[in-house]
Amino acid sequence: MNQRMPLVYRLRMALGLLGGGTLALGTYVPLVHIPIVGTISYLHHPGDFTSCAIGSVVILIAAMVSVVGAALRRFRVLWLAGAAAIVQIIVTVETIRHTTAEVLAKTNQPELVDPGLMWAAAALQRAHIEWGVGLIAAGSALVLSAAALEFAPVRQQRD
Repeated sequence: MNQRMPLVYRLRMALGLLGGGTLALGTYVPLVHIPIVGTISYLHHPGDFTSCAIGSVVILIAAMVSVVGAALRRFRVLWLAGAAAIVQIIVTVETIRHTTAEVLAKTNQPELVDPGLMWAAAALQRAHIEWGVGLIAAGSALVLSAAALEFAPVRQQRD
């Protein structure tokens, strides 16, 4: 990095690059653990989890935009990248919550006795969110912090 570049620009660049890398890493780490099924991430999930396939594309594009935007000092695009990543993780968690509630509601119907559904309900009752959600949220926060430093005062360096 250029020593003549103001500190705030170097900090924005570092935060954008670190946030983009964190977002990319977040696609590999566990998002949810479901007994019997195992750990689910954006890139490692059962084939019928289409929301994870779409989510991985959104998060990886946000990571790429963050890294390229920070490297080229186009910091305004970081607002879009950070917001897209945070919205995607919220949608993912809400989709998992909704699907879990839907399966559990089906098992409470007295006329429906399906052993496979009962096993699924038992597993989903013990499902829990993993640390990948926090990692993606942290990556989004780093990217949005780099964008927000646009409003930080810049002091001119003296020669």
